[in-house]
Amino acid sequence: MATSSSWSKEYDCSADTLYGIITSGDFHKARSALLDNPKTEIKETELTDTLRKFEIHTTEYAKGITGIDKSKTEQSVSYYECHLKQRTVKWEYHGPQGKRAKVWGDMAVTEVGGRARVKQNFNVDIKIPLLGGKIEKMVSKKTAEFWPRYESLVDSWVAKAM
Repeated sequence: MATSSSWSKEYDCSADTLYGIITSGDFHKARSALLDNPKTEIKETELTDTLRKFEIHTTEYAKGITGIDKSKTEQSVSYYECHLKQRTVKWEYHGPQGKRAKVWGDMAVTEVGGRARVKQNFNVDIKIPLLGGKIEKMVSKKTAEFWPRYESLVDSWVAKAM
């Protein structure tokens, strides 16, 4: 059974400005740095008037039941699909755990009374007998701890854009 988490906040900027920030490659590199990932590369795979697709290739420290092991690294790829007219994003994370771990989410930016609101959803589903639920709870706890740091990052990028 999947575990979910979400985050939402309004900003004093246009929805287009906020959407441009959260879909920017440089922003995602900064987000990755917040997660202490040693290396992140962004690869654009498609761009039209209505759709943008990109991949985030990340070298991250190994993760296990006991936590993070900084003596080893692993590779992951996150696939982003941005629907530009609707200001929505769908993403999927693919890491070394393969099909045993499914991590995905979505984002949407809307106009609310002249302000921009971003809402993000994060989901994790671990298919490991007996341990899957425990690992999902650990991931959810780490995600909840990350949201305030993520919010500060978005805050700083919106401030720079104004």
